Amino acid sequence: MTRNENQFKMNLIRIEQRHTHALLSHQVGDLKAAKGGYQKVLAENPDHADALHHLGVVFLQTGDYSTAITQIKKSLAIKPNQSDALSNLGYCFNSIGDFEGAIDSCQRAISLNPGNSGAYTNLGNAARALSLTSLAQRSYENAIKYDPNNPLNFYNLANIFFDQKQFKDACNLYENCLSLNPNIPEAQNNLSACFLKLGKYESAYLCASRATELRPNYIDALYRDWE
Repeated sequence: MTRNENQFKMNLIRIEQRHTHALLSHQVGDLKAAKGGYQKVLAENPDHADALHHLGVVFLQTGDYSTAITQIKKSLAIKPNQSDALSNLGYCFNSIGDFEGAIDSCQRAISLNPGNSGAYTNLGNAARALSLTSLAQRSYENAIKYDPNNPLNFYNLANIFFDQKQFKDACNLYENCLSLNPNIPEAQNNLSACFLKLGKYESAYLCASRATELRPNYIDALYRDWE
């Protein structure tokens, strides 16, 4: 190996180590350190697809969806077959109201990885926003199939049945959600509404009370019509 080849190899190793360090910071929630680390990687290698994607996720997590979309698209231009990146792009599109774009991105993500539960969730959210009820329901069912320990997957599917006034089915799903995590005020509130529709007033009151314990200013739960 020549001196130049050895130097090139050492540079690659250093860049990957820097990316790994940034990723570890990201995983423990230190977004500032993660962002700085990814930017240092990209200063040395602007075409580092994973750093571009992960930097996009930092912007996603801080609510800068426009910048997140730009970064993730750059990553996908270099490495197109990234299911997670496409799913995250779908999340961003949902967040700015581009639901058709979200559906396209999430369906591409699922075609690459049929077990990507997050892509099904993002697809379901887009479909629900467009009143594509059957697609939303199938998407949330698949999210549960591939990630049955995520309470929000049950919550999302419950909302579909709630929208259709199928309160008994919705009730069962909210209860599944809360069995996994009882501290979700929206689920407690919606379960209260289901119990009220089913004539189970005591249970409705208890769930509404729990919702306001979790979120004291929860207006829907505080001012529910108990008539």
